[in-house]
Formats: sequence, C-alpha cells, structure tokens
Amino acid sequence: MRRQVVRLPAWLLALPLAVAGNAIADVPASGVAPAVEQQRVELEAAAFLGTHLFSKRGLLGRYNDDSYDNSFNNNIAFGLRLGVLPWKRLGIEAELANIPTSTQDGHSSVMVVTVRAQAVVNLMLGRVRPFLDGGVGVAVTSPANPVSVSRDVQGQYHLGAGLRVDASAIWGLRLDARVILEPSTGGPRITQDAELLLSVYGRFPRAPVRPPPTDRDKDGITDDVDECPDEPGPPSNGGCPPGRSKGSPPPMKTYGPGEVPPMKTYGPGEVPPMKTYGPGEVPPMKTYDSGEVPPMKTYGPGEVPPMKTYGPGEVPPMTTNPPDAPPPMKVYPADPPPAPPAGGTP
Repeated sequence: MRRQVVRLPAWLLALPLAVAGNAIADVPASGVAPAVEQQRVELEAAAFLGTHLFSKRGLLGRYNDDSYDNSFNNNIAFGLRLGVLPWKRLGIEAELANIPTSTQDGHSSVMVVTVRAQAVVNLMLGRVRPFLDGGVGVAVTSPANPVSVSRDVQGQYHLGAGLRVDASAIWGLRLDARVILEPSTGGPRITQDAELLLSVYGRFPRAPVRPPPTDRDKDGITDDVDECPDEPGPPSNGGCPPGRSKGSPPPMKTYGPGEVPPMKTYGPGEVPPMKTYGPGEVPPMKTYDSGEVPPMKTYGPGEVPPMKTYGPGEVPPMTTNPPDAPPPMKVYPADPPPAPPAGGTP
C-alpha cells in the first residue's frame, strides 16, 4: 500500500493571519504599542479536557486506500496551554494535547499527540470575553500495531471560537470549539476533525509600568525632587530660580493702581465653599477699639428694614425678668398745669 502525499492548499495559511488582523489594527502604524498597552501584557497557563471527533477520511496514520474501518475512534483529549497577551485584544498561544484512541476495527490502539500554535482575538473586553482563534500545528501517531496504523506526522490547520469567563482576577474558565482541517484519504483533499475543550486557566499579569516622572517647568529636574516644580531653576538651587532658597514660598503677586486681582466666579447653581467649625470652635468676631462704632445699616427713602417672620406655631421671644423683680413700668411725664382763662383771674 502506497502512501498518498497530500499538501494542504496555500490559501489556508492566510486564515490564521486574517483572524489576527482585527487585533493588529489596534496597534499604531509604527508597530510599537503605546505605553498604556504595555501594562496589559500578561501570561496565561491552562489545563484542558475535552473530546476529539475524528473524521473517517483522515489521512493521519493511514494509507490512501484504507477502509473506514481503519479510522480512529472519537475519544477524550487533554493537555496544557500557555499564552501571552501582548495587546488587550490579541493573544498568542501554544498547546500540547494527547488523544488516546484506537482503530474502529480494533486492530490497534493509538496515541495521537498534537502540537499547535494559534492567535486568539478577543471580540469583547471585560470579565466575559468571547473570542476567535486560528492557527497551525502537527499531529503525530504512535500506534501499538505499526502494521495496521503507521507512525505518521501530518500538518493541520484549525479555526474556532470560544468564551472566557474570569472567576477572579487570577483564574477563570474557558470553552473552545474548533474545526481542524487535515489531508484526506480520498475524494476531497481536505477533511475535518472537530474538538470541544473545557479548560481552567490562571492569569499572571505583569507588574504595571509606571509612567516617567513629569517636569512641569521643563528645567530638567523632575517634579518629584524639584523644590520649585512650577518655576525653572538650576539643580544647584534645588530647581528653584536664583535668589530663592529651597522650599521657600513663591513671591506674592502685586497689583498696580487700578489693577484688580482675579475673583473666583461661580456658575448658576454653584455655591462658594463655606468655612465650617468643629465642636467648641467659635468663628472670629470683629472687635472695635475704644471710641469706634460698628457700622450701621442705613436705609434710603422708602426702604424698610427687614422684619423677622415667624411660621405657624412659632412664638417670638419674650423678655423675662428675675422672679423677684417687678416688671418695668412705663413712666409718662406729668400733665402741664391748665392755662389761665383770658381776661383775668378766675
């Protein structure tokens, strides 16, 4: 029996690249991700378990004239995955999977080992992240009966979709569904396997990259060590201008005749901040020297001073006297004597 050498079409090579194209579009044209993206780089390690569905026409470990009875039985697949996410939407992963199976005619058990590399594109960000993936790999057979099944190596392509759900900041669950394209024993040159995998992953975010310290006054001394961060000065004076000592307050702004300092303005509905006093605190009072009189409010013609108003049930305060003190009496001046009648003595 002769082996049939089948090469996968070259256009399949473009499929993983097309899957990654959407994520690459988020990267600047220079090819260098911005500093904020560098903080998102993280590693992800996972262990997975699932099922692999073999095509009856798959060429892996078989000959071009083999019957379907020599195809592989569907069975479990398990392995490990390691990934790195250099950008928020794009990840690159490598997988190692083991698939213990046997031929359908029962003549041989077979261990199939697959090694894959793939690009993963997150369609959404957040705790729940659906994604697409695509990549390439090889599958290797190790049969118990080399007469029935050959020791073989075949290239494969795969495309899939899945869902990540973060259970916490450091671990979560992931579901993958894939179609695997591989050479066929006859008829169409390509046939399809399928996989469904459930994995538990751990995330290992890198320490955030702190932005460089700022230099507001552009004097070459960063603000964290500049004694005068808003005024340029030499390093010998702590970043302060000549003539000013380190840590001294900046000079006060002076205004000439007719100049008015800027005032804080408030928009509609805004209220200026009020000074609050704690328990036992007393607001400062204006004191007057001997002979000084506090200013009195004057009212113009027709103006009336404001009156205190009381609501329903309120009573104006009354002046109270000590218990033994008589209430104050109103004193009226004595009536003047009557005028004498006109014309003489009455």
